[in-house]
Amino acid sequence: MKPRSPNADPRLHGVDGERSLAADLAETADELRQIAADLGVRPYRIFSVRIRWSGSVVGAGVPSVVLEEEFLPTPRINLERMRREAREPGGYVERGIVKMDRISARYTEDQIDALCVGRLAPANEERLIEVRLDSRQGEPARRRFAVAEAPFLRAESFEWIVRLVPQDDPRERSGAPALAPRSLLERDR
Repeated sequence: MKPRSPNADPRLHGVDGERSLAADLAETADELRQIAADLGVRPYRIFSVRIRWSGSVVGAGVPSVVLEEEFLPTPRINLERMRREAREPGGYVERGIVKMDRISARYTEDQIDALCVGRLAPANEERLIEVRLDSRQGEPARRRFAVAEAPFLRAESFEWIVRLVPQDDPRERSGAPALAPRSLLERDR
């Protein structure tokens, strides 16, 4: 006897994820994640930042911050795999791929896209992820990241996962944008 196709099996059906147990439990997962933040064991705060340049493209004109939105509850980020490389004539740059996880599953795909990627960003707008220590050590340094891969929803863990790569030229400790991305300055030489 030939096996029946799963599409012909009346016991199998698609599920509306909005009315699933996983969707209901996402709020509880966020409440538990907030406990870690309240205890101070998530010292890195993570923000979506948009910088708009007054010219027609990134690097042309004067930069200004048009949005800074924090991811809540505070996701977990693992910076252990980042490495430092010497920069000519001095200083260093950070390299590697880091994972940001435990991002609330209650964010919609469109919200995650807007916070992380911004497919519809205008040519004169930069979108980045900024990571900084909380204020336990004074005004923190800021690390600048770009999204390396498409964010994905891990429904069984009630979380979005995003992989990030460090970028050069983070904002100043005060929050002021770098005047021009280093890559644009070097290209003009």
